[in-house]
Amino acid sequence: APPPLFATSFSIIESRAEWAGVYKSKYAHRKLAWQPLLGSAVVQWNHSRGASELSTSELQAHLLLAFNVHHEISGGEFQTASLAWEGLATGAANAQAIVSHWRRALDALASEHGPLASEVRDGADATYTVRSAPNEQSMWEFNHLSLLVPSGWDVLAGANGVELARGGQDTETRALAIDAALVRLLKRWHVLSAAELVG
Repeated sequence: APPPLFATSFSIIESRAEWAGVYKSKYAHRKLAWQPLLGSAVVQWNHSRGASELSTSELQAHLLLAFNVHHEISGGEFQTASLAWEGLATGAANAQAIVSHWRRALDALASEHGPLASEVRDGADATYTVRSAPNEQSMWEFNHLSLLVPSGWDVLAGANGVELARGGQDTETRALAIDAALVRLLKRWHVLSAAELVG
């Protein structure tokens, strides 16, 4: 179960479980290991001006949903919750690597044009809030997870169930999978020329 900070992530966890069930029914001989860093998600931001859909990583979807019940969250709270979810203590050998993934996801959401705003007060850890007008009420709604499985199937897991379709039939799903793949490449090599990227 997720820690209390991420209690609103159950919709994502349920979609993952449903997706896993469908996948295992087709490939019972395979061992499925979930890799959140490779998934992408779509969340809907319902605000006073209407609704906006955002394509995010799976980690970013968890972060945004947390703001449905918290007005502001500190970076330290995110760090503690992310380590608790992994079952790690702060001083664990791989704790820093785990935290760095969540920090990058959080910093991207709090970039200049991102949906979150960050503020540092009196030298303390940064505090994050939803970027909105004063007294504006807004809610985040999980739409679906999207990923590409090794067999060439596109997978869309969301509130309306799980769909499996042969690659190429769902342009949006494949676009999200390609986006996720590009992010993984750039995280590893940081700078790639166009020739290297498509070569």
